[in-house]
Amino acid sequence: MVSRAFRRPTSLSRTTSLLAALTLSWALSACGGKTQPRGPIGTYLGHSVALFDDGIEPAAAGITGEKRVYQPKFDPLFLERAQTSDGVVRVRITTIVAKGESSGTSFVLGCRIEKVLAGPHPPAETFDLHVAHDAPSAGILKNLDSAIVGKRFVAFVKSFVRPDGDSEMHFHFAPDTKEVADAATDANVLAEGK
Repeated sequence: MVSRAFRRPTSLSRTTSLLAALTLSWALSACGGKTQPRGPIGTYLGHSVALFDDGIEPAAAGITGEKRVYQPKFDPLFLERAQTSDGVVRVRITTIVAKGESSGTSFVLGCRIEKVLAGPHPPAETFDLHVAHDAPSAGILKNLDSAIVGKRFVAFVKSFVRPDGDSEMHFHFAPDTKEVADAATDANVLAEGK
């Protein structure tokens, strides 16, 4: 006699299990919101270097002496940067680590997303950005150092493939203002309407 614990499942319980698995799969895929499948990522060359230059707008960093206020409408790359970003996110800098190298000082910025504004593939809630010694923001980071911790920015981020096949994220930081956030959101609404 075979005990109940070791009996083969009936076709009804198999069907129920399959239905439960399909429902769970559908529910998990629905949790992703408007996330689109990621296609192949490009290399960090040419115009991409200008769009995602690892730069920080001086006004965003609070550098005194900046006479003009950053306005997206006067940034010739803003619209394209907003529309081609993997994510446009409001971030707070949580850490900064300086790394002395033979070629100069590079930095690692720890970032925490406070709000996703736009983009099909925003980064994880916490992520690191690597800043090379010769990046446009390296001078700002060297001068501000730990004073940058706690500052908020609107970050335009995009992943690129490195020559070794791994990916790396590049960025551009703009001031965390309503005008910048609204312009980034509007730019992506325009792109979706194409």
